[in-house]
Amino acid sequence: MGKHDFRPVQVLRAANQLLETKAMRIPPPWHKIMHDVPPSESVVRPVKRFANLNSKRSRKSRRMFQPLEITYPEDKLRTTFFNDHPWELARPKVVLEDDGNDSKNWDWSRIEQPGKTLDGESVVRRQMWLIEHFVPGPGDEHLDSETISQRAYDQARKEFYQLRLREDVEREVAKEETVHLGTREDKLFAWNHIGESLNDRSLKAEDDAFEEWREWATTDMEEEAANRSSLYSGAGDEDPSISDDVAEIATEYQETEAASAAGGRNANKA
Repeated sequence: MGKHDFRPVQVLRAANQLLETKAMRIPPPWHKIMHDVPPSESVVRPVKRFANLNSKRSRKSRRMFQPLEITYPEDKLRTTFFNDHPWELARPKVVLEDDGNDSKNWDWSRIEQPGKTLDGESVVRRQMWLIEHFVPGPGDEHLDSETISQRAYDQARKEFYQLRLREDVEREVAKEETVHLGTREDKLFAWNHIGESLNDRSLKAEDDAFEEWREWATTDMEEEAANRSSLYSGAGDEDPSISDDVAEIATEYQETEAASAAGGRNANKA
């Protein structure tokens, strides 16, 4: 039979032969069922072909509970501006509002708004206003939306550059006035602090504190060394009369020792 046993497949054929030759008069109970649903002639199961898993219906079922992406027309304009001006993202932003309705009082027919710092968002809002209120001129009737957006972007950038240049000039003028027209103390403060960042001021204060501590530590070490030397030499805060008595006793002792030594030498000579 080989590696596979095909005898179960031949059961129905053998039963039919027995019925035809009258060797079996009554068909078995399973004969009709096996005749309607015969067993497979191959022992290898065929591969089932499923629908394409990358079909649109299958992708839709997998993303059924994923939230939709929220996009606004300003997103593309904002991305374009900050790609052209990446350093604008480094500027500090003020997000504090009084009642939360500050934007309702802004009129973007002009880029400069009261109570709002000039930044990249001003350019985006100004560009949106120019796109919405675009009035075609002679020969502009067939302009597409991309060209209109680019023209609005150029105009908004030009206004932004002019105001930013004016802010820089005002800042330089204020610095010069503080230095040259203020009092002496104001001048010293201006020379020392204008143009310095917060980190520079902090490092300078740290250096000043270190220098003050070093002076104190040097003085303290010198005093301690002087105290130690005075202990070894015997000098210190003593009574002057006691010091004089000690000096007299030492002088008398030295004279006595000298006289004794002289008497001893004379006796040896005799």
